[in-house]
Amino acid sequence: MSSPRRTPTPTGATADFARAFQQIADVLQGQQAQLAQLTQQGPQNVQTNTHRVGMNDFLRHNPVKFNGKTTPDEADDWICNLEKIFEAIECTEGQKLVFSTYMLAGEAEYWWRGMRTAMEARGEVATWGDFRNRFLERYFPASAKQERERQFLELRQGSMSVQEYKLRFEYLARFYTQGLTEAWKCRRFEQGFRHPIMKALIHLKINDFPELVEQALVAERMEESQHRVVRPQKASFSGGRNQKKPYARPQQRGFGGLKCYECGGPHIRRNCPRLTVHKPEERKCFSCHKPGHFASSCPDRKIPGGATQTQKFSGEKPKAAGRVFAMTGAEASQSGNLIQDTCFLNGRCVHVLFDSGATHSFISFACLGKLELPVYDLGSELVVSTPTSGQVLTSSVCIGCSLEVAGRKFKVNLVCLPLEGLDVILGMDWLTTNGVLIDCGQQKVIFPTEEQVQMITSREVLQDIKEGAVCFVVIATEKKKSTEEQIVDIPVVEEYADVSWTNFYGSL
Repeated sequence: MSSPRRTPTPTGATADFARAFQQIADVLQGQQAQLAQLTQQGPQNVQTNTHRVGMNDFLRHNPVKFNGKTTPDEADDWICNLEKIFEAIECTEGQKLVFSTYMLAGEAEYWWRGMRTAMEARGEVATWGDFRNRFLERYFPASAKQERERQFLELRQGSMSVQEYKLRFEYLARFYTQGLTEAWKCRRFEQGFRHPIMKALIHLKINDFPELVEQALVAERMEESQHRVVRPQKASFSGGRNQKKPYARPQQRGFGGLKCYECGGPHIRRNCPRLTVHKPEERKCFSCHKPGHFASSCPDRKIPGGATQTQKFSGEKPKAAGRVFAMTGAEASQSGNLIQDTCFLNGRCVHVLFDSGATHSFISFACLGKLELPVYDLGSELVVSTPTSGQVLTSSVCIGCSLEVAGRKFKVNLVCLPLEGLDVILGMDWLTTNGVLIDCGQQKVIFPTEEQVQMITSREVLQDIKEGAVCFVVIATEKKKSTEEQIVDIPVVEEYADVSWTNFYGSL
């Protein structure tokens, strides 16, 4: 058998197949190269989109300028608000530094310029982390954090509501440096409650903070409902009928129901004309001898303390009289008999007027506020008379003020008055107590030359010791004389000292 004959392949067809396979391979290689390029360009595209965030995107969130003139809490809030904006717009670390420094103004901007210049001089590159750390070191230092930690440990609810107390508690808890577990946080929050709320929650032992806050809010509402006063509406029990008051007088229908037991007239006995008209001259007060009342109801009757009965029932203070020659610097300058000088009151320089026409020593309200002296009540109203200003009432006094005049120290009580142009007026009470004289001709104050022993109380001694005075105790005892010394002191008996008393009595 002869084998079948094969048809020979054309020479041009083999070349066409080879070219087709080569084109398919080129297409597959191109697709693989494009896929690899897209895979490599993926992160770059994301980074390109991130860099597209600009200043307008940042300013659209309305950030606040920082000028450095704020409290540590406000500085901390400013940084926290910036971090929230940065997280929202997804900016880079470099953009965070640019955006944050752009919002600095005034003193804060000058501070950062100096800080950045110093960092560049040291070869350091400023980053957002460096800016944040140095910003908090300056405007929220460690001492402020320690103070917030102390406030957290001492925080109490007081007059705050539970919601206000919770917000303050959570804010200060951020600065607590120790481990803050949930159970310890609940116990610390529970300790600060007011007593009624703590009493309601102390036995529950709640260790979940949100649940503890919710139970505290319920206890607060129960406390408020207990203190709420429910007033019944009118006619709620009477069915709309008018009720009489238990103390109301019965309505009178004419004068038929009244009868005087003295004269039988249509009036009560205390209004009887026989009692009010009969012999009025006999109804005189034995205290003031004025008619119309008795001594028990006399308005001028003296009571213990020096006040009258009218003052007692009206609540008025007893009054005393005083006098001053001048209340202003202009009035004092017009008179040539008054001496003005500068002295020291409690270590501060004051303008003093020496007035022999003043009954008391006075101090102005302006000087009183400047020196911050303690003020006491006189117990009575002092009516101060002046030649030009009329009468001025005052009831306050500064007791035991330290006064230094011409190098000499004194204690003086100063009555408060509305003086103008004068700080202190030294009157006759101070002049007579200390033996000081006023020479009007030579315009000077004369102090006593001889040192005299001054008697002071033990309280004044203790006060002088507190002010640094040096005290010395001198103990003196009386020496007992003998009989011979006693005889020598008697002029007549001295000449007959050898005569015995038995001979003398025997001669009698």
